[in-house]
Amino acid sequence: MTTHSHQQRRRTRPGCAPMATHHTSPQTRTTDTPTGSAETGGTVYLLHFDRPYRHARHYCGWTTDLTARLAAHTGGRGARLIEVITAAGIGFRIARTWPGDRTRERRIKRQGGLSRCCPLCGITPRPARPETTARTGRT
Repeated sequence: MTTHSHQQRRRTRPGCAPMATHHTSPQTRTTDTPTGSAETGGTVYLLHFDRPYRHARHYCGWTTDLTARLAAHTGGRGARLIEVITAAGIGFRIARTWPGDRTRERRIKRQGGLSRCCPLCGITPRPARPETTARTGRT
């Protein structure tokens, strides 16, 4: 396998094509979805359940139309967890929102412990700060 100075070495199995490489500058970097289009904008939201369902007390999601998404959740459609809690007679409230894309939603979910982000569970959110790029630290 040949490598170029600007690319990282990638291991591949015999007979498999190498992974595609996307080159963007840090200021314009976006997250590609499986279809290849970049998702930008939208709202990340946190739902707080009226009572726990097994271990779950919260749901975190992302949408470009929060009103329509909440209407779908209220009708028991959308995410499987919301379907299940609706069928169990558990209500929910919107606890918090953040401006952002699917990358931000994933970051919030990966940090774990959504109750640490929930003002209805007794935390006080920090004031919003502008998003910065990882390499430059600029907004």
